[in-house]
Amino acid sequence: MSAQEVYAKAKYDFTPSHSDEITLQFNDVVTVVAQDATPEWWEVELHGFQGKAPACYLEIIEVADFPVTNALYDFISPDSTGRYFSFNTGDVIAVADSHHEDGWWTGFHLKSSKWGLFPSNYIDQDCLVMNADGASILTASQEIDLKNSSASATSSVSASVAASAAQAASSSPAPVDSSAVPAPPTPQTLDQLSSAQQLELYEPFTSLLVHAPDFSSLLLMYHYIDVASSESVARDLVHLYEPRGYALDLIRIFIEIEVSVTLNEGTIFRNNSLSSHVLTAYAKMAGSEYLSKTLRPLIEAISTSNLNFEIDPHKIADVDQKETNTQNLSRFCQRFLHTIMESVGSAPISLRQTCNLLYTIVAQHFPTAKRKTVGGFFFLRFICPAVVSPEGYNVIESIDVKTRRALILISKVLQTLSNGVQFGIKESFMIPMNTFITENLENVHYILDKISGPLPSADLEKLPEQTVDQKRAVLNRFHKQFHLILPKLARIEEDSPHKATAKEFEAILATLPPPIDDKPKPAVRAFAGNKRASLTLNEYMKMNAETEAAKSTGSKKKGPGLLAQAVAGSSSSVGGDSKKSATKSKKKEKEKKTVLEVPDHQNIACEGYLHRQSSSGRRQFKKQYFVLFEGTDKLFYFSSHEELFQKSPQGAIELTAQSVASHTGKIRSPPGWEIRLKAAGAEYVLIATLEDDKSMWLAALDRRFRYLNISNDDRSLLQKSLIDKLNALQKDTEDA
Repeated sequence: MSAQEVYAKAKYDFTPSHSDEITLQFNDVVTVVAQDATPEWWEVELHGFQGKAPACYLEIIEVADFPVTNALYDFISPDSTGRYFSFNTGDVIAVADSHHEDGWWTGFHLKSSKWGLFPSNYIDQDCLVMNADGASILTASQEIDLKNSSASATSSVSASVAASAAQAASSSPAPVDSSAVPAPPTPQTLDQLSSAQQLELYEPFTSLLVHAPDFSSLLLMYHYIDVASSESVARDLVHLYEPRGYALDLIRIFIEIEVSVTLNEGTIFRNNSLSSHVLTAYAKMAGSEYLSKTLRPLIEAISTSNLNFEIDPHKIADVDQKETNTQNLSRFCQRFLHTIMESVGSAPISLRQTCNLLYTIVAQHFPTAKRKTVGGFFFLRFICPAVVSPEGYNVIESIDVKTRRALILISKVLQTLSNGVQFGIKESFMIPMNTFITENLENVHYILDKISGPLPSADLEKLPEQTVDQKRAVLNRFHKQFHLILPKLARIEEDSPHKATAKEFEAILATLPPPIDDKPKPAVRAFAGNKRASLTLNEYMKMNAETEAAKSTGSKKKGPGLLAQAVAGSSSSVGGDSKKSATKSKKKEKEKKTVLEVPDHQNIACEGYLHRQSSSGRRQFKKQYFVLFEGTDKLFYFSSHEELFQKSPQGAIELTAQSVASHTGKIRSPPGWEIRLKAAGAEYVLIATLEDDKSMWLAALDRRFRYLNISNDDRSLLQKSLIDKLNALQKDTEDA
């Protein structure tokens, strides 16, 4: 083997998408066969196989001068991250870096072609063979020994390393008594350090996050972090930048980013981008006290009044009451608007500075959209969410359903007013409120001009300081995010102005142990196969094909409600808890229940809680798994995921065109996002334990209700249209 051969280690896993590419795992050591043909793709060899790999996934290593030695004991990698490699007694190991003080050295295992960390007390340090010229110390017998002891080593290292490996192999130690095997050093993990020690370890990482040239770290996050994580990342960015005095810099950069990527002024800050979430998070944190002081008296006034605000004719028992209800709604919308007008001058400086930056920067690119953009931020992302969900903004502890509906209608009016438009056919029942909108356009212009106007120099309000544990958790979450996007950063073009910052992040992260998983996925969600727990029941059934499907029964008679029925039947459900208090009468009652037919369609499922709202207001929750099947009018619930794949529901809630679902905010006990569902003459509360599940459920229920409101004739036309489109698509595919 030529001493001029080039070697590289894989910085990331790589899965080939074409037959001429090769599979790589993190820390694989490969021979680089060709670099010049296609600079972005190198021809490499690993374990006798040859193929292409992306050059940005590889790092050239100089192996010619590595000393080699033998392993004294067997060693198994302590984790599956790829940072460590396993080996057996007598295996040859090349040492790349022996300057670590924690007992872990860096090198690579010739037999497996793996790079990584290994315990220094597991090798023969007294017999480290320094590489010389290679050919002068490699004898024929040693070469044979080398080939016999590590067949793949000769295809993974240079001639000089191979020579030293042969010399080390020829002096392999005698077998060692297993009782004499020392304990390896403790693996490098963050959870072994205190929060203060972790903060110290994170200092270079933190410095780059905050002080990267031209805030390029923020640009990297905007373009490469998964949009599903943007809301939590936004909160962490505020906690990271605000204590260091960079809150307004953070806001300014993200406004500039959002404006620069916006082509149509009508879409600016209208999507759920990282920029939108950063502005929302900062406003919510800085304006919490203002929202409570401004909105609490108004919400309490609605809650204690006996007024009716419903103006949707489909939800009013007496249609003649609509005019009175419209007057009630207009009167309270006016109270809300006047209160905001009076309080806008005392709004937090940080909130007014944010609106001023938004107004100024947008005016430079979209002059006609400056006021509308401020309105979209101030009302859509600050005022209206607090009106609809005051519990989530600490405005008030709880509200009843009637008050919630009134607040939803008021927020609709305020948001439409801030946009400078009127209600139309989409929400025709709101058209009577257009008179209020026309009469108050000048008032809302006053609010938006006042909140975004220039301010005298003043210090920003300080957010409550985080604890050391909270600061550590923030940095660990950033660590995880950048760990996930490292392969994306590697693909950034060399001439990109942000390439240097990306390389700095790569270098710093290479020195850090793996991030801590503070919130491991619940075991029940593992079967779903993806982050959002969406699944096709048929797919899950195939995964459990050997398990015999069972049928459970459910009662049709009217009684104590679905929750009580589920509790009564849980003692004999698959995976349910056995109850000593179960009686023969309950068993007989279950035997009389009829079978609930569960369809074989795609569905969504998530873990959560369910209870039926009682007249006394008492809230008793039972853990359930909810499933909404496409093409059905029922919401099935299961007491365990075993019942889910066996298609044995505890019961079902009938959905109709009059059913209504609304998000009422985040609650503490049980922890999660509350969704209130009115269906079949009763009210239910669904608690989604994850925010993504909440969004998924609201969207799915909304689609179902809209479908139920379509007439049978229109449904037939819709189905025919879909079938025609599918047939046309299939024909196009066949023609292609």
